[in-house]
Amino acid sequence: RFYHTNAGLFMEPEEIQLTEILLATRSEAETLIVKIRDGEDMDTLAAQHSIRVDESGHGHLHMHNHPSQRSVYGRLYDEVIAAPLNELVGPIGLDEGFSIFKVSHRVAPQHATFESAASRAEWWIRKQEEKRLFDQLFTRLRDKYSSTVVIYEDSLGRLVAN
Repeated sequence: RFYHTNAGLFMEPEEIQLTEILLATRSEAETLIVKIRDGEDMDTLAAQHSIRVDESGHGHLHMHNHPSQRSVYGRLYDEVIAAPLNELVGPIGLDEGFSIFKVSHRVAPQHATFESAASRAEWWIRKQEEKRLFDQLFTRLRDKYSSTVVIYEDSLGRLVAN
């Protein structure tokens, strides 16, 4: 029931597939852009020249439109999110070098299946119950000891928020 009532909590993020070539210098990146525009195969060039280590060894990256990806890819993440489909982009200056890339495929966000979201739904339910029990305990303690304890609401609010 929680899963169906709170469907927005259980979305799979957009998936993005791209080919990227990371190079040490801007001039190398600009040289490869000319070769790609002249018809050379980007996958082959990525396998030969990219300094980014990936599973495929061919410059193929698979990202999700999720903020956690920013910590992995840095500025490249922001550029990929904004990039149009099937358009060569770059060179983009990154901490690791200069990137040229092309987004080849996007899969729109979609609702997670119940099977894949069940553990997250259980977590949310558990968190709600913990909060309800904590609030209940705190109210009882506050009522029971109100004559002997001074509560500084502003300090308490900062503690609970953290």
